[in-house]
Amino acid sequence: MNTLNTNPPIDVMAAAADRGQRGPDRGVAQNARSAVAAPLLKLVHADPEASKAIADMRAAVQALEPLPDPVTAALADRRMPAATVNSLFGDVDFRVAPFEYSGKTETRASMYPDHVTGKLGIGGKSGHIEGGLSGQVSGVCWVGTSVYSDGARPIRCAPVINWKAGWHLTVAGLPDGFFLGADPWASARGGVQIQAYDTQGAVSPLEQRELFNVDLRESPGPTPVSRDGWNDGTSADMNIWFDLPAGAPRWVNVLSYIDVNAAYTGASNVAAASAGLDAQVRWIVVDWQP
Repeated sequence: MNTLNTNPPIDVMAAAADRGQRGPDRGVAQNARSAVAAPLLKLVHADPEASKAIADMRAAVQALEPLPDPVTAALADRRMPAATVNSLFGDVDFRVAPFEYSGKTETRASMYPDHVTGKLGIGGKSGHIEGGLSGQVSGVCWVGTSVYSDGARPIRCAPVINWKAGWHLTVAGLPDGFFLGADPWASARGGVQIQAYDTQGAVSPLEQRELFNVDLRESPGPTPVSRDGWNDGTSADMNIWFDLPAGAPRWVNVLSYIDVNAAYTGASNVAAASAGLDAQVRWIVVDWQP
């Protein structure tokens, strides 16, 4: 079998995986809208009745308890089908767990890559939610295998991945500044990828399947509005091709990523985002091209 047990370039992989995985940070735009609303707020504060109404709304928003997180426990209750293939057919190699290594980027998401089982657990919480962090929470983790050949040849690699995902978004309150400001918003996205590396970086395109991408932007008043969702399935349509030099290893990673974000003032509105993605790499097809 054309494998080589050597240390993969984890630092190179982490730097490449982290680039481009984070969604936009919209705090700058929100600050700009707040500046536009400032003159109108001066007029409102000069009116005692309007000031009282605003104070009552702020009190109602600030009295909201941190929201419960329904994602983590529910993911644990969802089961994935068992693997069925563990064999080598000619020049098509089915790599199955245990894989050779695992890794993750150093970010604020919770990540649990396990090369022994092929599982990639990843989750994040942002905003006014139990255990939530401020701002953007993202991360990438992976499991991988090495490929090696005494002679140069092209390679095709394709993973089969079972996955299950859940998300929970909530917003409440009025727009920032109460007039022209931004609505509170929450977002969550996640997916799976495959890419090959050498010691200098990526040697193949990044093939990606986005599994969920949800956004909630609304100002419902003091009663929170939520958006929850679940999905699961099997991703088996990702392929990468790269040239394998003679005597030089390449490392093929199957990755899982997540990005959650929530933006709110805390005075006039609140927002929260929570998402989790459990993926299991059933096998990685290594197709040794002629």
